[in-house]
Amino acid sequence: MVPLAELTRRVEQLDAKLRPIATRPIKFDDVSARATIGCDPLGEAGVRAEGVAVVRDLIDAYASGDDPVRQTIRNFMAENTSFTWAATLPCETLNLERLRNHVLLFSM
Repeated sequence: MVPLAELTRRVEQLDAKLRPIATRPIKFDDVSARATIGCDPLGEAGVRAEGVAVVRDLIDAYASGDDPVRQTIRNFMAENTSFTWAATLPCETLNLERLRNHVLLFSM
């Protein structure tokens, strides 16, 4: 398991890179902007691979951690809202393990 201090650092770095995308104003009269809002923020920030890797490490830590570990993860996810907004898993055919991972991500 990746140490929580390292996960926190990685999430905070990604949060900073994603913040300009997550907080930019939206022009609701711009049809082309509406079509792309939030489509791939990790890709747009150039951190897709790193973002997915962190999400998977968080899921591992969350699933194997005790209550204080899970609460710590929920706390820093709540504090890093740009990362949390963009955090996602790849679109793959669902099986039981992938469904479980999506549920764990949602729980975080």
